[in-house]
Amino acid sequence: MFFWLRLCLGLFLLAPSLVHAEVLETPGNGDKLSGLGLIRGWKCEAGDITVKLSDADGNAVETVPMVYRSERGDTSGACGDTNNGFVAIYNWANLGSGAYTAQAYDDDVPFGAEHSFTVTKAGRNDDADRDYLKEAEARVVVPNFPEPGETTTFEWNQSTQHLEMVMWTAATDLGPCVEELTVGTEEMCSGSLTIAGSDINYTFTVDADGQACIAGTGVTAIDGCHAVSLPGILEDIGVSVTRNDDGSWTIDSLPVPEPVDSFVNLGTCKVDLIVQPGAMCSGSILGIDFTFSVNADGQACIDETGILDGCFDTDDALNAAISIANAAATKNADNSWTIDRLP
Repeated sequence: MFFWLRLCLGLFLLAPSLVHAEVLETPGNGDKLSGLGLIRGWKCEAGDITVKLSDADGNAVETVPMVYRSERGDTSGACGDTNNGFVAIYNWANLGSGAYTAQAYDDDVPFGAEHSFTVTKAGRNDDADRDYLKEAEARVVVPNFPEPGETTTFEWNQSTQHLEMVMWTAATDLGPCVEELTVGTEEMCSGSLTIAGSDINYTFTVDADGQACIAGTGVTAIDGCHAVSLPGILEDIGVSVTRNDDGSWTIDSLPVPEPVDSFVNLGTCKVDLIVQPGAMCSGSILGIDFTFSVNADGQACIDETGILDGCFDTDDALNAAISIANAAATKNADNSWTIDRLP
């Protein structure tokens, strides 16, 4: 008697969890769909499962019967078994372009949340010939996808009515973008620019076709691939690059970051002074005032001279630029810089 009481109590407690173990996965809420795809989800226990598709006004367009009891190993924890999937193949173009909703039903009883989604058809909604595209061809190269520096090539596939990935390549990372750096095909560098007072990170990649691709700024006028020259907005802030005959690009100039108020001012630059990242000093060389700062990346930057301005990653690069002024500095292992010589 006690056993049966425990069993009944267990089933009573378990029943609510089984009732809620159900979900319509595709279409997902907010999905943008096209071509051939799946209507799918899972439910632990069900009779006949259907999914009703309705237009934006709530008018039923089609009720699609599902194949139930397909294997879904990921449902074992919720259901105690694995044959809980439901699925149907569907051509979204049949609906036509527009906004729709999807609601799942079990024996005509709705379950789960209603999902809103949009469909795009490659043609007018009244053109039935465009419900299934035939003899179409396309090859699209998408730079910086799925990650910056990666290039993915897609080709149109009639049987799936989708662009399918056919090639992926990763660019060789050359490190920070610096002046005089030549970026070849399938190579990249990265850096930061100050635009409208904001520091914006970016990647600069040259794809297999020799296009210069900028990504990561979030600025529509900048992000994208450029065959011959970069957008004028970059030239306005001091960025200059040259496309070479072999498809590579050379960075001619980059804007000099201005010392910011958050830099610790160490006062006058002098021999043996160690300038840590985030610190700066100032002085005069050959009658020309200057500031010497070290940014968070460990670059040493000279500013306000109008002649020697620039940021430098290595002491060799810095000393080559300031040797004319008989000055020198050394970059230390902790990214600080020691001023070795001043005129």
